[in-house]
Amino acid sequence: MQKTNSDVSAAEMTFGRNPHLPGEFYSSQKEIQNESEYVTQLRNAISKIRPVPFSKKNNQTIFVHPDLASCDKVYVRVNRVKKPLEPPYDGPFKVITRKKKYFKIAQPNGKMDVVCIDRLKPA
Repeated sequence: MQKTNSDVSAAEMTFGRNPHLPGEFYSSQKEIQNESEYVTQLRNAISKIRPVPFSKKNNQTIFVHPDLASCDKVYVRVNRVKKPLEPPYDGPFKVITRKKKYFKIAQPNGKMDVVCIDRLKPA
């Protein structure tokens, strides 16, 4: 788009010169002379590429407090988005039974709840 009273485009007025097209950035590249040789070199280069070996990412160990095996009451971590200044743990709750990976606790309303030990902290 050009103005009627001058031969200057809007881009030239904005940037002070005409913008470059994407192909003009790489004008110094040499052109391919022999396409079959280029394809052969490209295939050889691609065949040398190997995938990165997969590594198991879930090697994180969960800390279990040693006093958890003998405590009478526990705190339970809140697993939701908390309100500002809300404590990270609820409780304390009375432990009813213990298993290797979970505890059965008594809620204040009289219900029993089964909780994974990853969310527990001794009271």
